[in-house]
Amino acid sequence: MAQSISQLSTEVGNNKTSVDEYQRAAIGFCVDSDGNVTSHEDAASCKLIVGNSWTTSSIAEAFKNVSITAKNAANEDVTVSAGSLYQVIVDEAGKASATATLLALVNGQLAGVFANVGDDGSTLEFIANSMKFKTENGTATPFEIIGNQVFAKELIVQAANLAAASVKTIHIEDGAIDSAKVGDLESLNYVEGQAGWKINRDGSAEFNGAVISRELSVLEGVYDAGRITASNPANITQLKEFIVDTGYPGVSWAGTAFYITADAGFTSSSVNANVDVLSDTKWAVTCDVLPITRWSGTPTVHVIIKVWGQRLNFIDPCRIKWRLLRVS
Repeated sequence: MAQSISQLSTEVGNNKTSVDEYQRAAIGFCVDSDGNVTSHEDAASCKLIVGNSWTTSSIAEAFKNVSITAKNAANEDVTVSAGSLYQVIVDEAGKASATATLLALVNGQLAGVFANVGDDGSTLEFIANSMKFKTENGTATPFEIIGNQVFAKELIVQAANLAAASVKTIHIEDGAIDSAKVGDLESLNYVEGQAGWKINRDGSAEFNGAVISRELSVLEGVYDAGRITASNPANITQLKEFIVDTGYPGVSWAGTAFYITADAGFTSSSVNANVDVLSDTKWAVTCDVLPITRWSGTPTVHVIIKVWGQRLNFIDPCRIKWRLLRVS
């Protein structure tokens, strides 16, 4: 075995600095009960310690450490050290391993990198609260360790294949998903025909107790009725009726996949009344669907527009805006 030890230190009052270096090259070395290499130089001195054993394996290693012990402004002990270890071993069975270690320590706070390579693979271990990377504009900290968990912060992933994931909050840019390869989706309380909702991959879906507030408007238009005379009726009276062909395709046979409904209202119209109490003057418009079927050609949806009024003389102009709503 060949080894060298170098120690350099200085001490003034409570302050102490030191530099320690150790190098060894040996064929045969001592290990303790935990498998750690000891400093014993021969088998005889090795076996004096219970649990130690001597092996004829080959080892080459080098260790260097710098340290400072001092007092801070609060008269508290401060210990700072930094060191490195390089070690390669080939054991009696010919199994090889190599280790390179870089460590820094400040008052018990440790940071380090451990590189380990052996016949069964390699590992790279980090000890730190966070991991920083130098960037063009400074530094970035994409990873942070809190307790037993590793957190990714402000991490940009260009491509990923996740076998399993749990996500609390996620922001996806508009149009970023071009294909959602997912299975059937359902709510936790889904019971077929009774509660909850389910969306199947084939496009079919079931919603129990759903409230749909958005109207599906498919066509709208304006009918100009011109002047409608009312003759001041005392009660709400139908003043006029119109049948308008909307041109929208539709059929009146039962069993179709959808049905059409309609609504209507006045637009840009003027009402004339001559009564003492204007609140007695009333006017309204209703709109019903008439899905015409014909022997030949494309059947179209017609609407029946009715104008109603009370205590008014005429409506001029009378313009009515109608709208078709399709419900599947």
